[in-house]
Amino acid sequence: MPQSFWRSLPNLEYLDMSKNHMQGTLNLSGISTTLELLDLSSNRFGGKLPDVSNGSFPRLLDLSNNLFVGSLHHLLCSDGVKATHMLNIGNNSLSGVIPECWKKWRRLSFLNLENNNFSGGIPRTLGRARHIQSLNMRGNKLVAASLMNLTYLILELSGNELAGSIPSWIGTKLSSLRLLNLISNHFVGNILQELCYLTHIQILDLSGNKLMGDIPRCFNNFSVLSGKISVPDYDFLMGTGIGNHLTGRIPKKIGDMKELKSFDLSQNKLSGELPMSLSSLSSLSSFNVSYNNLTGGIPSSTQLQSLNESCFVGNELCGDPLTERCSRIEAPDTDHEEDGNTNHEEDDVSRGQGRNQGVPAGAREPYEFFRFSVNF
Repeated sequence: MPQSFWRSLPNLEYLDMSKNHMQGTLNLSGISTTLELLDLSSNRFGGKLPDVSNGSFPRLLDLSNNLFVGSLHHLLCSDGVKATHMLNIGNNSLSGVIPECWKKWRRLSFLNLENNNFSGGIPRTLGRARHIQSLNMRGNKLVAASLMNLTYLILELSGNELAGSIPSWIGTKLSSLRLLNLISNHFVGNILQELCYLTHIQILDLSGNKLMGDIPRCFNNFSVLSGKISVPDYDFLMGTGIGNHLTGRIPKKIGDMKELKSFDLSQNKLSGELPMSLSSLSSLSSFNVSYNNLTGGIPSSTQLQSLNESCFVGNELCGDPLTERCSRIEAPDTDHEEDGNTNHEEDDVSRGQGRNQGVPAGAREPYEFFRFSVNF
């Protein structure tokens, strides 16, 4: 796109030439100061990102799904304060460190840099772009993040090389988050209690890390998932922790998150029984607890019994939808107990509190409580 193209359209306001077969380098010199939207996504533009010499960026700029290479510096650090609200440069082949030029992007509300080859840390000056509501940096090689000064609604950092414990400031400083995706990083340690401050969370995905320990009991306090705060029908709700090393039991009050639609804790080391409160999740459409150390009967509910058997395999569970039937557990004969113990707490558990609990026929010691972690 030569400079003469832009000069021939001095009053241009909207230009969408996405999903074509345009190729070559991109020249934005002489771009119209009246341009509000420029969408050149899904083409075959290559080379370095363009420099906007007059500093006149459109409010919405989408250069995603092209073949750009090299640094972000030419585009981000050109002169002048940018009025851009949306910047999408995802799915290119850009590389290097993300530069510290964000103080010029004060009106930015949407930033997508996903699926490039950026390395190093996430710039601290992103804190100057205080209007950002959606930040997507997944699929890069970023190793550190410090974003506590922002008020994101969406934070997408999956598929990077972030390591250590999940930062506590994600819960305490970013309490308005609606989506938090940290899939496939290198986080270790326990899931912090501070994540329970994310009262507006609707999608929480921590899978593919090396987290361990118990699931925080306070997760049932999430205001949106528990139905205390209404959200539009199109919002997708999910809780997941696939493929970590979580131990202990699934919290008994997990069923308080009545708006939960997708729940995946597969491939962990959770033990004990499935909480009876799961039968209260009437909005549940996807559920997976396969390959843990769970025992006992599957609680009765229309949602759970309608799921595929593969959602429960790799445990010692019984009852619909599994073919393994549950055998009733008889209460111990207390008249013959040597110590005269009258505490029947374990008996209540073994009887499933009267609601379809049991054990697979022939299973041994189904109510042992396993708690362990994995060292690396």
